[in-house]
Amino acid sequence: MPEKPKELELLLKVFDDLSDFLPYLVLVGGWVPYMYAHHLWKGVRHDPLTTVDIDFGFKEAPEHKSETISDRVRKERYGEHHISMDRSVPFVPVVRLGKSDLRADVEFITAPETPEMVKSKLVGKEIKINEINDFNILLDSTIKIDVEGRGINIP
Repeated sequence: MPEKPKELELLLKVFDDLSDFLPYLVLVGGWVPYMYAHHLWKGVRHDPLTTVDIDFGFKEAPEHKSETISDRVRKERYGEHHISMDRSVPFVPVVRLGKSDLRADVEFITAPETPEMVKSKLVGKEIKINEINDFNILLDSTIKIDVEGRGINIP
């Protein structure tokens, strides 16, 4: 059995760390072609990994949860990429695989019309949230796939 790519190990770590939040998140960005190739399209012979960074879209938040993703990544000791040198917030979480040099930004994206309450309840006010017009088109039709025992939503 071939060794698991380190980049995939890093992604699985994020899935595990954010497991409680996964029902509200949709994996988007550069990891999606990889997920399609390995979990939906059988027989693909190449690994279409285009980035190590991990991007999640969202439009809903859990109703009865007090912990946010910001709380969780700080508890898990993720690094922080600060947007401005003179402020500690907002930040972009940075996950690292053990003591290796492999690391990735973990970014969150939503549509501009997503209510502030949803953003603050799910992600938290400390993490930078990117907004993209018409982004909900990716979130309105998703499929849940099994990635090594983890249920992951993808467009």
